[in-house]
Amino acid sequence: MLYSLGAFVLRGVSFFLIPIYTRYLVPAEYGKLELLNTFASTLEIVFSLGLFQVFYTEFFKKDEEGKKELVDRIISTYLSITTLLYVVSGLVIWIFHESLMVDVDLLLVYAALLISYLNFFQNCFIILLRLYERARFLTVLQVGLGIGSVLMNLYFIVGLRIGIVGIIISNLAIMVVSNLLSFRFYKRIYGNFTFYLKKTDFSSTLSLSVVFIPGALAFWLMNSVSRWVLLEFSGVSEVGIYSVAVKFSSLFDPLIIQPFLSSYNPRALRGFSEGKYDQQFSRLFPLILVGFLLMGFVLAYVASFLIDVQYQQAVQFIPVLVVGVAISLMAQLSGLLLTFRRKISYTLTAISAGLLVSALSNFLLVKTYGGLGAAYGTILGNLVWMLLILIFHRFEKRKINLMSTGQ
Repeated sequence: MLYSLGAFVLRGVSFFLIPIYTRYLVPAEYGKLELLNTFASTLEIVFSLGLFQVFYTEFFKKDEEGKKELVDRIISTYLSITTLLYVVSGLVIWIFHESLMVDVDLLLVYAALLISYLNFFQNCFIILLRLYERARFLTVLQVGLGIGSVLMNLYFIVGLRIGIVGIIISNLAIMVVSNLLSFRFYKRIYGNFTFYLKKTDFSSTLSLSVVFIPGALAFWLMNSVSRWVLLEFSGVSEVGIYSVAVKFSSLFDPLIIQPFLSSYNPRALRGFSEGKYDQQFSRLFPLILVGFLLMGFVLAYVASFLIDVQYQQAVQFIPVLVVGVAISLMAQLSGLLLTFRRKISYTLTAISAGLLVSALSNFLLVKTYGGLGAAYGTILGNLVWMLLILIFHRFEKRKINLMSTGQ
């Protein structure tokens, strides 16, 4: 419940502001904002080098001194390699801006890249708080940042009427404050930071992390390819309308999924490290699916009153997208054991198959059904991913049982 409160306020800022966004931003402008965020997020996934996953595979295998060394190596690797990657990206965007980000101001693109770069440190901070189970501190922090973000967005959008420029400025300000707090937390837990410069330090960390990049990128593309297909066949206004529906369905991520996983994952990972691999979650799958579907219809009804008339088409997409969110939760639960045991080939195979199905479905359905076709295409991709992950999970668990019995 603590994780739900904090994550809902911080991650739910965009949901709280939907009535404002849909009245002060036309669909085309909102579509540009979503394409800009998607572009920056794609770079973030690639340039984070899969380092976040190292926390989940290695953290509970270390003593306290080893944990500090692990965190320092992860941050050192990011500072040394990814900083250069972002600088090069900035130069490339400066040269090819007109073809890469049509009608989006270059300064906004650079601001989005800076947010993407700083977001790594915020995510490391949040992961550490969850692994140390500092739920109360994380909740207070997220509530404070969320309230600050809402107030700044209202000032820039309603007061100054500067549109997506105000949203970007608000996001950047919140990211800077969050990173300052991250630094203070690190100092309190670990003391002085140790910067690792040797190639052997980088190679040992990257050997654990880069294998996760293809899977993370495939996951992101599976759930974002619909926007690019919509842009191609239906235009930027349709992207804006569809993105509003995504904002509503995404509400379940901070409200239910991430809080539950934040509480469940550290305990499950600790159990895995002690040889306890029995997860009794599959019985919950039918309940999860039905529950999310019902909540999706309720959310669609609420949305019809919150959003402006020019976005009303988005309402019919919401229940479909919420089902996709439920399927994603089931896949993440099933895949935790595979992540802990570093079965990268299994997770990559499953998510790649999901991406392929999502892309093909979108190309086939969007031409005829527009945003609704994009929603159904996203569901199909997540369904294939979940089914394959569940198969691989059962296979791995059977192998563990055979090893434990000496067969």
